Amino acid sequence: MATVAHEERSAAGTVVSVRHWTLTAGQYYRDSGITRQSQATKTWLAQLKPQLNALSHVSSKPSSLASYRRYADTVLATYDAMWAEVSKPRWANAEFRLYCGKQRVVARFWSKLIKQAKQRWPDRVMALAYGAAGFSGSGSIGL
Repeated sequence: MATVAHEERSAAGTVVSVRHWTLTAGQYYRDSGITRQSQATKTWLAQLKPQLNALSHVSSKPSSLASYRRYADTVLATYDAMWAEVSKPRWANAEFRLYCGKQRVVARFWSKLIKQAKQRWPDRVMALAYGAAGFSGSGSIGL
């Protein structure tokens, strides 16, 4: 998910050491609670198996009026049971818990990285780049 590398160079320009920090996708999923919530969601939706099965047999993008009618009838038949389940507070709580967990994992990763970098190189300024951006040796930002 995120890998940060820093090269330490000698005065001659040769690489002395390379320091890596990595936040793997597995670590992100486990620590943020995505894996745990996925299992809980399967348990919660087990009660709705007949409704979900019925919805899986019709297309939400019908090609004819008759197939649209089947879709609309199926949605109306399963509507009450589906909304009775997904309108429970546990769904909103779980979504908020996941949001907070994701934010917490990323914040801890950057916090740990910055703390270790400041201990190792206290006189250097830390610059963080997100996405596919990079820094060239000439000082220009981009590509």
